[in-house]
Amino acid sequence: MEAVADELMALLRTHRLGNQLDVARARMVPWNTLAALARELTDAGADPPLDLLGVARVPLARVSTKEKI
Repeated sequence: MEAVADELMALLRTHRLGNQLDVARARMVPWNTLAALARELTDAGADPPLDLLGVARVPLARVSTKEKI
């Protein structure tokens, strides 16, 4: 994919207005992919790299009342 990105950048620069374009390259991963990775690692008993993923562990407890019928 890097080669494709490099080729597209070079192609943009050959356009007559190419040097006026503000073009930036960035790598992006959808949030749900990162969440799935963190969940998968946690379920497998491994510690996900919390700082790298930008996630935090949140303890959760549910309290409910039992209704008598």
